[in-house]
Amino acid sequence: MAYCGPQVGKGLIPHGGLETPQPEVEVGAGMESNSEGASPEPCIAHPAVVKVEKEKVDQNPEESQDIQALQKELEEFAKLLKQKRINLGYTQADVGLTLGVLFRKVFSQTTICRFEALQLSFQNMCKLRPVLQKWVEEADKNENLQEKCKAETLLQARKRKRTSFENRVRGNLEKMFLQCPKPTLQQISHIAEQLGLEKDVVRVWF
Repeated sequence: MAYCGPQVGKGLIPHGGLETPQPEVEVGAGMESNSEGASPEPCIAHPAVVKVEKEKVDQNPEESQDIQALQKELEEFAKLLKQKRINLGYTQADVGLTLGVLFRKVFSQTTICRFEALQLSFQNMCKLRPVLQKWVEEADKNENLQEKCKAETLLQARKRKRTSFENRVRGNLEKMFLQCPKPTLQQISHIAEQLGLEKDVVRVWF
């Protein structure tokens, strides 16, 4: 698995800074890993140093001080989130799943990893913080959250399995349609038996 810890000398990038924007994970990206079991952490995040450009400080010192203060808060919260997550026995993927349980929006393990490592843009860090703050609060007071996380993991697995099955069946039906666009009742019965479907389902599809 690719190392996603912070790069040396890089921290949060202030919005509108001089550095060239880097590609990053979209906030709320889909699931990328299975979180069943207490698997070892795939991401090792080291403390990052937040830098504010001197030119920006000289141009608008008051605004820069506000940004620096907010960056400091984000750094402290990222540390708190990681510590809380580890103490409660959650993986980064678990956090993403439980956010789906709580707020109906699943976040990928990579997104949580990059937040903890301060590798998201300043803007995305600010967007994610309120959501993750709610997760910390819920994880503290909701003892059943891990059970809900396990249930969500099973649900996601079933969805993937069902989607795979549906894609396979659809592909077979499309091939059969090319061979025989108007099958007889006997052929429909044979197709339904082959694919494990009801005859009416096959008939309606054709």
